[in-house]
Amino acid sequence: MVSGLNLIGIPHPAGVSAKSALSNITDGQVITRWNADWQIWQAVFKTDDNSVLGDDFVFDRLQGYFIQVG
Repeated sequence: MVSGLNLIGIPHPAGVSAKSALSNITDGQVITRWNADWQIWQAVFKTDDNSVLGDDFVFDRLQGYFIQVG
């Protein structure tokens, strides 16, 4: 991924969560998705001490995600 905002689809094994993925992305800061059922944006983010907080979700192969890298 490049520095800035990346829009991606994720071919992944079932059950991978946003919090676990963000922990493994070098310089990853935020992962965001649109929740069509609730009509809201959901995000997980890294804090200054590299803790990952936010509304965790499991990736769906049929959805796109924004990943902020910096």
